[in-house]
This record gives sequence, structure tokens and C-alpha cells, in this order.
Amino acid sequence: MLWKILFMNFSQKNIFVTFLFILFIPSITLSKEENFNLWLNKLKDEAIEKGISKETVIKTINKIEILPNIINKDRQQPEFIDNFSDYITRNVSNRKVRIGKNLLKDHKNLLNRLEKQFGVPERYLIAFWGIETNFGSYTGNYLVVNSLATLAFDPRRRNFFRNELLGAIKILDQKHTSFDKYKGSWAGASGQMQFMPSTFLEYAIDYSNDGKKDIWTNLPDSFASAANYLSQIGWEKDYIWGREVKLPKGFDYFDAQLGTSKSVNHWRIKGVKKANNTSLPESTIMGSIILPSGKDGPAFLVYKNFEKIMQWNRSIFYSLTVGYFSDRLINISQLDISSLKERKLSIKKILELQKKLNFLGYGNLNEDGIMGTNTKHAIRLFQRQNKLSADGYADKKTVDFIKLSSKSYINTNIEY
Repeated sequence: MLWKILFMNFSQKNIFVTFLFILFIPSITLSKEENFNLWLNKLKDEAIEKGISKETVIKTINKIEILPNIINKDRQQPEFIDNFSDYITRNVSNRKVRIGKNLLKDHKNLLNRLEKQFGVPERYLIAFWGIETNFGSYTGNYLVVNSLATLAFDPRRRNFFRNELLGAIKILDQKHTSFDKYKGSWAGASGQMQFMPSTFLEYAIDYSNDGKKDIWTNLPDSFASAANYLSQIGWEKDYIWGREVKLPKGFDYFDAQLGTSKSVNHWRIKGVKKANNTSLPESTIMGSIILPSGKDGPAFLVYKNFEKIMQWNRSIFYSLTVGYFSDRLINISQLDISSLKERKLSIKKILELQKKLNFLGYGNLNEDGIMGTNTKHAIRLFQRQNKLSADGYADKKTVDFIKLSSKSYINTNIEY
């Protein structure tokens, strides 16, 4: 009976205090390492549920390590802060064009077969190859599984990268490569053409019939996989990606955006001409005018195949560079951007610009420091409203005007 009395006394005296303690005690914060281990356990269960062998999953999970420098790279991708002239000059040099032309000759038989089978002209495959990995000379040195695990654990785009990580483990399970040989970019793309795991699983081809889809060291597999991808997403074999054009005086720059698609005949009637100042052909093909450097830079008329290049990489700069490089390989065109003077906006400056545009009511922009389509459209709306050239380009005049218009905002300092 004594223990019952003691228990009752203890309960009566302490139960309320104990309740308060439990209610208000701060939750125990797990270390990042402990959180990561819990996350890995959940990943392991999900991978096994998706049909990946338990042996592969456990073997892979035990090797995974976080790579802290990956997060910094994720926040500073070149497409976010480069201007167009720097980007295209860096990626399409005269030397690179010469090498590409030689490789077109070296692999002509293979590329011709692939063009007949998949409908993708050979010059595009060489262009992708040259831009993605400098013709295979640098395919990336990061262990792909570790890179993807780091990005999947980070909250910014965790769902996307978690799916890619599961895909990478599946690739290992199918024995196309091994953990230590599965290397690529910091963002998880790998191989000669830099496929993400999900792209590999859906489009990679064992063209050489050796039992493996080897996009890392086998060129037939690499080229065929790229051609199959472009074909499957709707590449139109009889049409080009686009072309450089000249715009007439008085052109409404607000119409120069991917979201405005008109027939070539429409643009022709509006006075748009080829870069050599000759007339556009009569055609009902739909296309959009884009100005990657604003009204003072080059103008391009892009067609449906440009959209397919953008499915490979969502950057307009990247897609224009692929198209332009493919043209250079067959001596179609050469941009003259030597006199083009573009300034760069840093991530910090773009972030401040987004805050001011939101403050002024021009959209509900993600304040992320990325000069994406939505931010450019907000700039375009501001320019049109304030009787500026509505090209969506953040030149000095536009930035200064936004600055002046938002002077009541608490932070008005945008340095240019």
C-alpha cells in the first residue's frame, strides 16, 4: 500500500508540473547529421518500395555523403547572372567551331544513320555535345549520387532532386554503371550529353547492343540517346530552330517574347527581315521574336524546334547558343556582337529589382535573384506603363526609372 500512497502523492504534487514541462519544453533539435540519417532511412524504404533491389539500395545508401559546396553552386548558376554576349562568346569560339566541323566529318556515317532513324540533323547532336561537355573532354567529376542526395536533402527543390536520386539508384540497380564511375555535373547530369537520371531512364538507348546504355564512354549510345530524346519530345525534322533577324523601325518590342507566337507571314508583313536584310520566306510556320540583350542587341525569330531545345535546358541563352552553334557548323551565320556592351546584374541587384517591382504592383514575383521569364515580363509591363521601350531588358535607364518610381520603398539602393 505504501507504494500506492507514494505514487498518489507524487502524482498529485507533480502531475501538473510534469504536464507543463512536457507542454512547454523546447523540442529537442536534431543535428543536421541525425536529420540526414533519418532522411536516408526514409529514402531507403521508398527506393525498395519502388522495386529497386534491397541489396543495391543498402549498398548505395551506405556510400552517400553530403557535399556542402553543391548548395552554393545551386544558388549561382551561370545562366542566372551571365549576359547573353558573354555566354555565347564563351560557349561558341572559332576554335570550337573548327573542332566541331572536324567531328562532323569523323562521325559522319554514324550521324547520318541516326538522322535517318530519328530525324534529328547531325549538326544539332554535335552542337549539344560541344556545349554540354566540350565534345566529351569534361563530363563532370562529382559523384552523381552524392550530388543528388545533397540537393534532395536541401529544401529548395527537394522533390525534383529526390526523384532524380531515386532514378540514379535505379540506374545503378540496372548495372549501366557503378557508384564510383557514375560521375557528372554538380547538379546530377552525366555522360557525353549530360542526361539527368530521369531522362536516361526514359530515353537512353543501347545503340551498340552490348547490354548497357553507356552514355559515358560509348559515342553511339550517347548520340542515339540524344537523338531519341529530341525525336520523342517532338523535334520537327523538316524545320530549323530559328534564325537571326532584323527588326524594322517602330517595331513594338512588347511583342518580342516567347509568349507571342505569330506566323512567319505575319512577321514578314510587319517588316521583319533576315539578318542579311532580305525578306523572310512566305510561310505559315509559327514563331516568336526574342531579344536576349534587349532592343540594342541581336534579334531572333525562333520556331517550334527552339522550344524543344528549351526542354533540354530551360535557359533561353543556352537554347540560342545551341541553335547558333549548329548554324556555324554548316556556315549558315555568324553573329556580330563585338560592339555590344552589356552590363551584368548580380543576384543581389536582381533581388532588389524584384522587390521593387512587387512593391510597385507588377506581378507577384518570387524574390529569388533570378532574371527569369516572370521577372522579365514584369519589367516589360513596367516599361510599357512608363512609355519606355518594352523589351523586358533591365538596362540602366529602366533600372533607374524603377528606382525612382519606388523611392518610397524602404530599401531604394539598386547599384548598377
